[in-house]
Amino acid sequence: MVWNEVNICVGYKNSAGEEVGVPSHSDDFEGLEPIYETMPGWSEVTVGAQDIDSLPANARAYINAH
Repeated sequence: MVWNEVNICVGYKNSAGEEVGVPSHSDDFEGLEPIYETMPGWSEVTVGAQDIDSLPANARAYINAH
C-alpha cells in the first residue's frame, strides 16, 4: 500500500473557529472539526519490520510525531 501523505489530528476547533481541547466524552465531539497536520507518506513495505529502525524514514517520523 502506498501512503502519499498521512494526516495526524493535532486538535479540534468549534463552529466559531476557536481551538478547543480534546473532549472527554464522545457526545462532546459533535460540532467539532479536526485540525490535521499532514506529513509525507511512504511506499516501502513495512510488514515484518522487527523494530523502528527497520521502517522507512517517513514512517519513523510519523511514529515520533507529537
